[in-house]
Amino acid sequence: MSSVPERSEIDTEYTWDLESLYATDEDWEEAYADVEDSLADLEAYEGRVTEDGETLLATLETREEVFRKLANVASYARMRRDEDTRDQEYQALTARSQSLAADASSAASFIEPALQDCDREELDAMAEDVPELAEYDHYFDDVLRMKPHTRSAEVESLLADLGEVTGAASEVYDMLTNADMEFPTVEDPDGEAVEISLSNFTTLQKNPDREFRREVHEQFYDEWETVRNSVGTAHRNSVKADVKLANARHYDTAREAALDGANIPTEVYDTLVDTVHDNLDVLHRHADLKRESLGVDELRMWDLYMPMVDSESPEVTYEEAKDHVVEALAPLGEEYQGRVVEGLDSRWVD
Repeated sequence: MSSVPERSEIDTEYTWDLESLYATDEDWEEAYADVEDSLADLEAYEGRVTEDGETLLATLETREEVFRKLANVASYARMRRDEDTRDQEYQALTARSQSLAADASSAASFIEPALQDCDREELDAMAEDVPELAEYDHYFDDVLRMKPHTRSAEVESLLADLGEVTGAASEVYDMLTNADMEFPTVEDPDGEAVEISLSNFTTLQKNPDREFRREVHEQFYDEWETVRNSVGTAHRNSVKADVKLANARHYDTAREAALDGANIPTEVYDTLVDTVHDNLDVLHRHADLKRESLGVDELRMWDLYMPMVDSESPEVTYEEAKDHVVEALAPLGEEYQGRVVEGLDSRWVD
């Protein structure tokens, strides 16, 4: 039977090297405690952020150090969980790291309101006295740009504390789809049992046997049908959380709030949607060509992944794929390629 292999059955060379972060879970616990203790160092700057350039630099560097260590703590817990989403031990570690991240955000929440109490000229003057602040120039621009949507330090702290709560719907969806849902097994055209999964669904939909594709599609979505209420409720509450947070920050819509962090005007989004709508005839023509190439009277959902040419996709080994990726990145320069090679050879990929 073709099924998703257990973690223990995968060669080590194809797994990521999390021991390079922390050799043991005990080391992770020590790092967790270190981040927890360092929050007091950050909070010590509250009320003093813009006293002078040296204090501002120290505040920002302390925050960077805290969040850099936090990123390692959170990454280790999350990736251990991702190795087997059924493992409750690493689910617990991930939950703890998320709680710590909320605490860290709350501890740092006074910084941006303090910066927004200054004007650009004051920040430039401090940067002139302390040249190291120059690297924060773009950050200062962004913070000042967000002033209309930044609340008081007290409210910002509260919003940061609510991060775990407002993100709960996404967590529920992830655990439901990656841990609890079990997709059925079907028989392929060669008589072999194949276990459907989120990772192989698209591949199975490219099988030349149309009846097999239909069965896979229906079995796959029949399983989704059993959790439609849970998924719908999670989505509804995610939308509600987005709207409430947007309102709390004085945005007109949740869409505007989602785009503003990256400084993207809503017009860009609207233009993208309009452009797609204006060119749907090209998509429809493509669908007609696919229907003709497949020789079917009506194109169905289980036909959409089929290629328009009658040829098998090449078998590409992992090593060959790595070479292709590195080669494709040549326009970005040898230094960039070298970093990618280092990551691939050092087992940054799982």
